[in-house]
Order: sequence, then structure tokens, then C-alpha cells
Amino acid sequence: MLLSLIAVTSVTHAESHLEPVMKSQTRAMNSAIETHAKIEAIDDETDALLQEYQNLLRESALTKKYNQNLSAQVQEQEKQKQQLTEQRAALAKVRQQLVPQMENMIDVLEQFVANDVPFLWQERQARVKELQKLLSNPTLDTSNKFRRILEAYQIETEYGSTIESWEAPLPFSNSPTLMHQLRIGRLALYYLTPDQQQGGMWNKQSRTWQPLNEEDLQQVSTAIKLAEQQISPQLLSLPVYRAN
Repeated sequence: MLLSLIAVTSVTHAESHLEPVMKSQTRAMNSAIETHAKIEAIDDETDALLQEYQNLLRESALTKKYNQNLSAQVQEQEKQKQQLTEQRAALAKVRQQLVPQMENMIDVLEQFVANDVPFLWQERQARVKELQKLLSNPTLDTSNKFRRILEAYQIETEYGSTIESWEAPLPFSNSPTLMHQLRIGRLALYYLTPDQQQGGMWNKQSRTWQPLNEEDLQQVSTAIKLAEQQISPQLLSLPVYRAN
């Protein structure tokens, strides 16, 4: 019992010395755990801040690139705007110069038709009158007016390389009777009465109709049929006016 008492006493004495140590170790461990948790929290917060910082850097780079592209677009638009302004100014200047030129072109065409062989006389004069009205029409732009004038010139040009037959009152005549008329390019103009018993050829110098003889009447009659594609092509001997 004495030995047991001594042992118990020793154990109790040892435990009394270990308890502060254990408590100290426990506190140290708890402190270490808390410190580790704080470190991990700081690490997480640091990672989050780093990630946010990297995201901000990427966004900043993208914003910078976007701003650079936007700036380049703005500069290009300003350049195009300046070019468009210059083109409009040049176009306005051309239009100012084009209007008197178109007036002159119509005047030239009017004089040309008046002095030319009088084929399709009413039609060609009406075309010139229409162009004169067209020029003062405020609803049409300059380009359309100019196009119409060029078309009239093109039509007049094509007359020189074609033959044509039609019926109409005879130019420079007071008779309302429809006459058979034949144009050979701009080289010659003929007419026949409806019964084909009389006819004439335009004299460019005197600007009058010169009568045709019987043989020429027959040739002109055949030429009219050829122009109307009533017969197959063939050689004809037609009278042609020659200036002295």
C-alpha cells in the first residue's frame, strides 16, 4: 500500500507538471491552426486579387486595342468625309459648267437638223423641242438631262449608216398628203406620190425638191420595197445630188 501510495503520488505529481505543458501545446496548436487558416485565407484573397488584377489588365488591353481601332475608324471616316466633300464640290463645279454646255449642244443640234436633209422632219424637230423643254425641267437631275442629249446625238449619228422608208406629209410643202419617203443614209432623200406617178429628190444646195424622171421613179419605188424588206437585196441605180 505504501508503494501504491508512492506511485499514485508520483503520477499525480507528474500530471500536475504535464497539464500546463499540454495546455501550452494545445494553445500553440490552436494558434498554429488559426494562423494557418489565416494564411490560407490571405492566400485565397491574394489569388482572388491577382485574378482580378489580371482580368483588369486583359480588359485594359482590350479596351486600349478597341480604342485604337475606334480611333483608326474615326480617322478613316473623317478621311472619307473629306474626300466626299471634295467630290461634291467638284461635282457642283462640273454641273455649273455642264449646264451651258448642254444648252450649246441643243443649239448645235437644232441648227444641224434645220440645215440637214429634211428626212423625218417633224420627228427630229420634235425631239429638239423636247430637249429644250427638258433642260428647264427642275424635276430631272443634270445627269439624266445630259444622257438624253447624248441619246439624241447618237440617234442622229446612226441615221448616216442606215436606209429607211416611211409615210408622212412632205417637208417644205403645203400639201397634207402622205408621201412615200426614202432616206439613204444622209446621202439622199426621195419621195413618191401615193400613186407613184410623181416623185422628187432633195436638192441640198437649193433646198428644194427636184423632180424625178420615169426611170428614176421606178428605181426609187424598188428601193422603197427593199427598205421595207418586201424584196431581196439587189443593186439599184439611184440618182444622187452632186453639188457644183
